[in-house]
Amino acid sequence: SIEVRMMRQRPFPITIYADGSVDAGSTATLRYYLANDEELEVFRGLEEGQGLGILAKPISERNEMDVTSFIASTIAEASDEARDGANDA
Repeated sequence: SIEVRMMRQRPFPITIYADGSVDAGSTATLRYYLANDEELEVFRGLEEGQGLGILAKPISERNEMDVTSFIASTIAEASDEARDGANDA
């Protein structure tokens, strides 16, 4: 897991499994955090407790590209930090 800190959001983990897949909860959290007002409009019309299921699937092409890019850059940054730490040891 990689601990992620975003402005104005609570820290949360992105969990990457050994096969390279990303935990569905991590992806759903990012979909929500990176959604714009138009994409979030979908949640306003739902009854309480039903909104999270929508995040199991991509909510828009733009949002999914942002999510994928964020995950890739976060993994790359964590990899660089781990490599730097190993070189310092």
